[in-house]
Amino acid sequence: MARTTGAFSGTGNSDEIGLGGDFTVSLGGTFVGTVIVERTFDGVVWFLVDTLTVAGSLSGVGSGSYQAPAGTSPSGQPRYRLRCSAFTSGPIEYFLGD
Repeated sequence: MARTTGAFSGTGNSDEIGLGGDFTVSLGGTFVGTVIVERTFDGVVWFLVDTLTVAGSLSGVGSGSYQAPAGTSPSGQPRYRLRCSAFTSGPIEYFLGD
């Protein structure tokens, strides 16, 4: 199982992980901000998968399920990360994994 967890206290990126198949993104906490799900096949160019803009208290309510597409990266599967592109208050707790 591949996963990364943490909390954004400002803009920035999560750790990146390789995922091939179904995976989940969950956000929690009391916050105002924007978190973007991104994918890369080459480790250089990142593509938008989804934008999660949420204000308020989620406490496990904010989540999405995704399917990794077919493709090959140098590690053999697409790599994913979360990017906090806008941050007003938080922290924004996150989970990304299968």
